[in-house]
Amino acid sequence: MNPLLSIIIPNYNHTHRLPTLLANIAGQKFQDFEIILVDDCSDEPLDDLVETWQAKGLSLRLFRNAFRQYTKNTRLNGVEQARGDLITFLDADDLLVDDTTLGFHVVMLRETKAELLQFQVASYINDKIDLKLFEWTKPLGEHLVGPQIFERYVQENLRSHLVYGKIATRGLWQKCLEPARASSVRRYQEDLLLCSLLFFHARNYVGSDKIGYTRTWQDKNEEKAIGRIASLYAMLTEFLPYIERNGASQDTATTVRASLLERLQNNAMIASGNAMLDGRVLLAHCSPQLDTLLHEIEQHCSMEIFAKALLAAFPILQIQELKMKNELLQMEKLEVENKYFKRADGLME
Repeated sequence: MNPLLSIIIPNYNHTHRLPTLLANIAGQKFQDFEIILVDDCSDEPLDDLVETWQAKGLSLRLFRNAFRQYTKNTRLNGVEQARGDLITFLDADDLLVDDTTLGFHVVMLRETKAELLQFQVASYINDKIDLKLFEWTKPLGEHLVGPQIFERYVQENLRSHLVYGKIATRGLWQKCLEPARASSVRRYQEDLLLCSLLFFHARNYVGSDKIGYTRTWQDKNEEKAIGRIASLYAMLTEFLPYIERNGASQDTATTVRASLLERLQNNAMIASGNAMLDGRVLLAHCSPQLDTLLHEIEQHCSMEIFAKALLAAFPILQIQELKMKNELLQMEKLEVENKYFKRADGLME
């Protein structure tokens, strides 16, 4: 008989964290679940770990990606492997806050006949739970139905865009799989894509004020910002047309566009020790680590997409004003070797 709940854990080189998480899940009073560990070509062996926990009676399956697929497709591979009627995600460095959270929220979702349940998220630092709540993880409301679910999500500036802290039906995920697979988003903003699709297609939503999940919060860095730039540009050029084709109102689409552009600008400011001049992106990095920057860009997208994303974030008419506000973009203060400009021109052709 199939389990009621599938818990999907994407993994890439987090073997050292998994025993703590698996023990945390095994301690739940609710036990009608399976765990699907989806490994994205880790360098670390997992077989002994999986066999040890299976011997302890934990319903755990290991699925290996045939090649590196990054976070979005790793999550979706887990969804396709799921046998439960309900699906939730846990990451290797996160924990359930206590031994009742799964059972409480599964019962709540079943009783309300919701397709999508969202619960509170807190943080833990240095292995200690910090019950400080974050405004942007609060549920959108107690009970929402129909188009008002996505409308509220949009009104709240897409703030509920993180895939953890949610339980959804397998049927709802089935509606999201095709557009999610089709998207060029790979990582660092895959949660925004997946949650936007969930909220767009859900027709019955319930929110819980009970804290269910604790997460290790990480600082922003340039690498992640580069990945987010590529993904946000994909959201603008792929997800936005998708919702317009599938019934979103013009007002809703306009609000989504504004929110995505704001996020794109914020991440562009983090990522770019780059400068724009006359519609061209010049790889004029202020630090000596230009090769590292180029490598990171090429890991996430093409140079062409990175350039288009930056130009979408800062239209040409805004560049002069932007230069006045941000020293990184004041061209007269940058001294760049000609080879970097030549390299940039060659990559842009």
